[in-house]
Amino acid sequence: MPKPDLAVYSATKAYTTALTEALWAAHRADGVRVLASCPGVTRTECQPHEDVPPALVRTPEQVVAAALRALRRGTGPTAVPGAADRLFVLAARLLPRRRTPALFAQQDAKARRRCGWLP
Repeated sequence: MPKPDLAVYSATKAYTTALTEALWAAHRADGVRVLASCPGVTRTECQPHEDVPPALVRTPEQVVAAALRALRRGTGPTAVPGAADRLFVLAARLLPRRRTPALFAQQDAKARRRCGWLP
């Protein structure tokens, strides 16, 4: 999803997801498993999570565990842990493309200030 002021970051994530989906489709019959882990808010120093309901915040360990489960299951090329996060992804896909950057603008500014990227 596009993030204001983080065009390269957003493009890289989109590219990685598309590449993962293509590799998954091309090689799944060969038994090769490819996975893009797409977690929501993860508890790190550079990602503000104080304003996020605790049920939506995952630890890095939880993100890894969910990715490993998804790899073992082999059900698809992407793993979005948590029903609420999957619902958010679905809602963002249904919104007009021009609306999605606004969803991220405020949260991204907080993260960049917290990490010292903005004054």
